[in-house]
Amino acid sequence: MLPKAEYFSNAVGKMGICNNTLVLIYDNNHFFAAARVWWMFRVFGHERVHVVDRGLTRWKQLNYPISSERLISVTKTFKAQYCSELVFNLKKMKRVLKSKSRQIIDARSPDSFLGQRQLIDTTFQSGHIPGSINVPYAGLTDSTQSTLLSNNTLHSLFEQAHINLSNPMVTTCGSGVSAAVLALALYQIGFKKIPVYDSSWAEWGRQTDTPKRTKNIT
Repeated sequence: MLPKAEYFSNAVGKMGICNNTLVLIYDNNHFFAAARVWWMFRVFGHERVHVVDRGLTRWKQLNYPISSERLISVTKTFKAQYCSELVFNLKKMKRVLKSKSRQIIDARSPDSFLGQRQLIDTTFQSGHIPGSINVPYAGLTDSTQSTLLSNNTLHSLFEQAHINLSNPMVTTCGSGVSAAVLALALYQIGFKKIPVYDSSWAEWGRQTDTPKRTKNIT
């Protein structure tokens, strides 16, 4: 899922980004893409990165100028420093499940989480990782403003989902993208080192030796 550090360094270097560059990220889809890019920069050691709240939607509402021209950048040197604590793989997730050392938070829609959505790809099973808690990423934004919910509301949302914010967490989803929205929301309320299970259900659901559940925890 993640590129190699060298590939990432070359790609962002060609965009004119070096290790001192302030990076602002936006999209027009409830942080779905922006959060993933934000997380990737942090995985490769770049903390001078921010997500623009409401992104292009708000920019257009304020009648700020937009352009269709492609920016020509001067290539710079970016040296990636891989932060393994922000990335979980299958081995780490199996260890978490066995030891119950972290709360597993799943960003998918309830029907996917509960295995009720019909799968086009028959190479993997439906359901979720046993013991995981469903907090759909779409519910982290204000539907009228397209912004992240307020910090107090985010706190309440996670607590209502029976998540103990004092204990370690890891986020997951279908393919490691919307899980980054959960990580962004948790970062916003003060939890800076939340790892993402990069391959998420796309990997877990295909394994023959990984347990799956289709019911909520009680």
